[in-house]
Amino acid sequence: MAEKIIDKSFIKGNNLLHYLVDKNNKIVFCDYAAIESYKGRDPVMNLYESIKLASIFPNQVIILKPTSEIMKLSLHFGKRQFEDERSMREFNRFCKQSKEAFAGDKMRRQQILDKSKKALAWLDFIRSIHMSNLPKSVDAVRDSMSQKLLTSLRTWSLPTAELKEEFMHIAGNYICGCTMTIFLEAPFIDMCEIPTDINKASHTLTFRLATTMFARTIEYIRKGAIVKNFTPDKLLNESVDLMYITYATYYDGLLSKDASLKHTYNIVDYILKGG
Repeated sequence: MAEKIIDKSFIKGNNLLHYLVDKNNKIVFCDYAAIESYKGRDPVMNLYESIKLASIFPNQVIILKPTSEIMKLSLHFGKRQFEDERSMREFNRFCKQSKEAFAGDKMRRQQILDKSKKALAWLDFIRSIHMSNLPKSVDAVRDSMSQKLLTSLRTWSLPTAELKEEFMHIAGNYICGCTMTIFLEAPFIDMCEIPTDINKASHTLTFRLATTMFARTIEYIRKGAIVKNFTPDKLLNESVDLMYITYATYYDGLLSKDASLKHTYNIVDYILKGG
């Protein structure tokens, strides 16, 4: 049995069908998957196409609560608390309404278009944050590394205890600092809820997100990506991908056709297991 986060690249086609044919397998939709479904020139068609296959297997669909809620819930641990039971109960009806909208129902179409506007506004907000922070973050991590470590990372090889120790030390500094920044800046997290124990903190969504941000930074450095040249749309896609990977750490991995995302997930897994 596997429960895996699904991203936009895997949401259509035979790969998903082959996965869901096994009744023991489930797909997990985070809110970013829903938001992305409303993107594009025709949100009604995009949404319908995004859930068409999943609608055949409603009992194998897990839907998560909004990230803003999970930021709080993760302080109390347990991925089942992340799951939106009401949305899962109403998934069949949601699919039916999407089909009606696709067939031309004006009321259903307008409902989807209204949701699309809200989704795109949220994505624009995420993009603005990453446009200002990401290039500086990549430069800072790269500058903190020895030449030996930079060379080893190109092939994702840490052959000596010395290099592993350097890597984990840099990771720890970045992740702890980034976690605290998220806790301080997120308006829905109460300061008194911040765990002071590292083992407890490592279960929070903020810590896992910070770990994913570091791992993604390593992937940019490893590939020699020039982050400052990323287009706004590229930065937006990268921001959304961070959340797919982060949520995948609570489940059994990630369903994606993007090899870079899967490699980033492996780096996160390496760090969370202590190297």
